[in-house]
Amino acid sequence: MPKINILGLAAFIPVTMFLTISFFVLLGVDKTDCANLKKFGKIVSVLLWLCAAFIFGVGIYVLITGTHPALPLIEYLFSLS
Repeated sequence: MPKINILGLAAFIPVTMFLTISFFVLLGVDKTDCANLKKFGKIVSVLLWLCAAFIFGVGIYVLITGTHPALPLIEYLFSLS
């Protein structure tokens, strides 16, 4: 299996995007008066935080181990064809 330690740093790009979008969603939620829209915006923000946390976790895993968690599955799928 190839070593891809440095690619774990690339996880910071989507994490930053998700957190920035979450900030602007929360900024919009703060300016609205509709209670349902506020609730929806907070749910969207939490989902964006969870996505960012998952991607950050996978990036840390790649930095530590040097392999992507899905790499064995991908190699297996390509060996079938």
